[in-house]
Amino acid sequence: MTKRSLKVLILIICVLSLTPFQRASASDKYYVTTRIYGQNRYETSFNIAENFDDSMVDNVILANGENFPDALSGSVLSKKFNAPILLVDNSNFDNNKYLQDYIYNHLSKGGNIYLLGGEASVSPAYVSQLKKTGNYNFIRLGGKDRFDTNISIVDEMQVKTGTPVIIVSEENFPDALSISSVAALRGYPILMSNKDNLPDKIGQELSIIKPSKVYIIGGNSVVSDQVRNQVQNILDYTGQDDIVRIYGDDRYETSLNICRYFNLDSNSVVLANGTNFPDALSGSALAAKLNSPIILIDGEDAEKQKGYIDSVKYNRIFILGGNTSVSSTIEDSFKGENLNIGSKFGKDYNSIIVDYKIGDVIGNGSDQNVILTNDEHNVSKLIIQDSKTGSILFKKAYNDYFPPKGKIELSDMNGDKVKDIIVTMEYGGSALMQACDIETFKNQKLTFLGTNMNETTYFPMQEDDLTFSLLNRNSLNIYSNISKKRYTVDLSSDKYINDADKSLKIYPYVGHGPRFLTCDVDSDGVNELGIYQDISGANRDDIIASFITYYKYQESGMWKPVECMVSSNYPIYNIDK
Repeated sequence: MTKRSLKVLILIICVLSLTPFQRASASDKYYVTTRIYGQNRYETSFNIAENFDDSMVDNVILANGENFPDALSGSVLSKKFNAPILLVDNSNFDNNKYLQDYIYNHLSKGGNIYLLGGEASVSPAYVSQLKKTGNYNFIRLGGKDRFDTNISIVDEMQVKTGTPVIIVSEENFPDALSISSVAALRGYPILMSNKDNLPDKIGQELSIIKPSKVYIIGGNSVVSDQVRNQVQNILDYTGQDDIVRIYGDDRYETSLNICRYFNLDSNSVVLANGTNFPDALSGSALAAKLNSPIILIDGEDAEKQKGYIDSVKYNRIFILGGNTSVSSTIEDSFKGENLNIGSKFGKDYNSIIVDYKIGDVIGNGSDQNVILTNDEHNVSKLIIQDSKTGSILFKKAYNDYFPPKGKIELSDMNGDKVKDIIVTMEYGGSALMQACDIETFKNQKLTFLGTNMNETTYFPMQEDDLTFSLLNRNSLNIYSNISKKRYTVDLSSDKYINDADKSLKIYPYVGHGPRFLTCDVDSDGVNELGIYQDISGANRDDIIASFITYYKYQESGMWKPVECMVSSNYPIYNIDK
């Protein structure tokens, strides 16, 4: 080799050694970014819950929106019971309209409402108000102080002997929130401690659980070595390696180090402001459901966090809070697709995003973005997008003209163990009517299972099932041909009827609806389609009764009615079969 060739080779090696190979590939990484926020922490909590589950749930968790300690260990309970966390405002009940909306629309009848903390955290006055909205079970997990509440929550988890535990500071919420989704996913209870002293009742709980490993979150200034030594003395069977401290120079580095240590196998990551606990608290339930870590940022600078995310496989970014919590600069640094309801969708000209969901609807083991758009002419489209590359895989336009208001749900409706796409569009104004379209993938193309859009009806309407009549103005008789049940709704307490002119004709009719929902009513793992309508009376503004008829998809392509349920704010009696 000549001297000239050697110099050229050395120069090439030097240039290559300076080239940031990892950063070059990271800059090409495609992200799907979603920001979840509201006008305040309570609406943000509601919107996070909608992303947690916008269908029906059997449990919800209520936590105080101003005081974090009672709720810190609630994320583990959220995972166990598949329950979103909603924030309560004890001082201004108007802020609770968001959680009431979620409970009314998503909590199943007879569902459980867990109250985290004592009466100072979730007030009895508000619970009394909430009890009037439906037949729910209320379970309070609280005590005379935050440590009693902590133990009540842990006891509700029914932790098995030997389960690892996590110890956090009772005064330092960021570290607890950073570990919350990990704890929920692993089923590790979170126990709180003072800085320099482990409370006796927490020590007793450790003795009962007999954990095989203990994780202390935060540095010595947060949870001191004195607490570590107390833990070691209580659990005298443990070695030095069985008690692990995870910490950093500040809350943000601690958060990153938690992420690095546990290295969750996920495509998603949740970003939250490290100085604002409510968003991260509500988001901990969503993170756990997504198998995602929570990474805290200061709201303006996320260079370290972005560098870490670029280096691993996370490609779905969930940002909690508005621009004052996490700046748009941080959001824009994740190049790719921004899926935010109400924002423009760049790959569909002059269209806005009405709703979206992310999941595997094709059955290939990878997630797709399932997006509902609406353009300037009120033409709606269902779009399936590759979440890793952004390319459009499938697109379907609806011929009917709908306002930009609708929902997407992903759920297995035909029993093939692949999520189908349920699109509902609002079009009825005060009549609260919806159009519905259910699509599945068959032979590599979209195929409808049922629709009442595009001037086609493939759902039988449930008026054919019910007969009803008003007797003596005080009783509504209802009979269901499906369930073979007879219902009598007692209207004798209705002030309008009692005060009305006797010559005024009052007769019941199907008023609001149809509206659509999904629910696994027979518990076979496949959802049924529920069609919901209200019975109203002429010259009446209120609703006499409501009914839902559930239909099951058949291999023949038809929908078979399998159940009918009637409910009312008035007393229902004399039910027979």
